[in-house]
Amino acid sequence: MYHEKQGRPDSFSKKHHDYGSMIRKEFMGYIEKNIYGNSHITERLFNNSVLKSIIYNVKKYPIQNNYTIEEKLLWLAVLIDCINHYQIDLNYLPNHNTNHILTIKSNIYHKVKYYYKNIKR
Repeated sequence: MYHEKQGRPDSFSKKHHDYGSMIRKEFMGYIEKNIYGNSHITERLFNNSVLKSIIYNVKKYPIQNNYTIEEKLLWLAVLIDCINHYQIDLNYLPNHNTNHILTIKSNIYHKVKYYYKNIKR
């Protein structure tokens, strides 16, 4: 166990597990269902166009051994569950206006990172 002070650590390399792939395969349906099905919540916290763009790019251009974005999307899906479960009222927050520059920026950023990682190999 992680908290134990004795024993031998595993000998797996850092790249042994591809957590990004695991999240995309096992949780992407849950992520999409929560984010798209609760736009009344996400529009109070984030720009929905950017979220949609990020989800599309993560699925279309997966970056091997990198799960930064996937982890944040999963966190957001769980946050939505918590907001619904505890009936947290977000009506005092303003809706985030659609900013097309942010959508374009998120598209370009992810694609550049994807191609850089693939060319680098």
